[in-house]
Amino acid sequence: MLRWLSILFLTVTALWQASASVVLRGRVTDYSGEPLEGVTVSLGTGLGATLTDAKGMYRLTTADTDTLRASFRLLGYREERRTLLHPQGEMVISLRMRPDERELEEVIVTDIRKRTDAMERLDAREYGRRAGDPTGGSVEAMVATLPGVAGAGELSGRYSVRGGSYDENTVYVNGVEIYRPMLVASQQAEGLSVVNPEMTASVGFSSGGFAARYADRMSSVLDVAYRRPQSFEGSATVSMMGGALTLGQGSERFAQLHGVRYKRNTSVLSTSDTKGEYDPDFFDWQSCLSWSPSRRWRVEAFFDANLNTYRFAPADRNTSFGTLDDAHRFKVYFDGCEHDRFNAFTGAATVGYTTGNTDLSLQLSGFRTDELV
Repeated sequence: MLRWLSILFLTVTALWQASASVVLRGRVTDYSGEPLEGVTVSLGTGLGATLTDAKGMYRLTTADTDTLRASFRLLGYREERRTLLHPQGEMVISLRMRPDERELEEVIVTDIRKRTDAMERLDAREYGRRAGDPTGGSVEAMVATLPGVAGAGELSGRYSVRGGSYDENTVYVNGVEIYRPMLVASQQAEGLSVVNPEMTASVGFSSGGFAARYADRMSSVLDVAYRRPQSFEGSATVSMMGGALTLGQGSERFAQLHGVRYKRNTSVLSTSDTKGEYDPDFFDWQSCLSWSPSRRWRVEAFFDANLNTYRFAPADRNTSFGTLDDAHRFKVYFDGCEHDRFNAFTGAATVGYTTGNTDLSLQLSGFRTDELV
């Protein structure tokens, strides 16, 4: 008797569990009657989900509940939802999904900027943070990406505009023309850029049509203005090829900004075709001082010390030439060494006076260069 009672109890329990589950099935098509494959059919978190097959059929089993909310989603079609109250047993939901033809709202982007000259404004600090060029994100490397401008190489800060010469480009820093009498022929021997990107506030570049106050160079003008700090500020960067330190301090009447840079790109030069001992050292110090004794008067000073030393003792070089079927290679051995030193010092003092809409200024500047080849 006990045995038959156990069998009866298990049978009733199984039937009750079967009746406590809900089976949802059906077919999903588009409005032309074609089956949709990959439609996501879900009943909510923890209740189950499935995908339609190649014929658009689906089958989903879930526990008995008072309310079932089924959603049908497919990319490119509008989401369809169905709600079932007191579902029991096996239920069929077949539907057609409508394409999602809704369009994005129109977005209009406008830029209003008053152009009073032919200068193109550039963001040198943002470029310096993102650029991956061997020069360290110099302003000249950014200028070389503009239309009509061609750079001399990835290791060089020189650029030519509209086919002109490399020495036909004027560079101004805080209104002071930077004298650059030395343009080395070898890219490896070039030092740091004359412009410190961490000190810049604005960079303007013109490839033609610039004002007469930018001297008599024919190709282009690069006009850089350094920041005037309002309080104490500082930044430092360190890399495998050197580092930079910038410090500034300012108040209502007096402001100062100093920048020190050092570069030693031995790791880059050692990968060139010419093997040997590379020993470059490039150092640069720039300082800007500004004093405003009154609202009309201002006194500014600028100093730049650029020290470049390049030592190279070549050992050998492998040169390959010819075609794929007729390839040749020869090896050259060197004797001797190269020792270059280029030092440039620039100093300028400017006294300015403002009268309404007119600015008057008097500038005294000087430079000194040392060269050893």
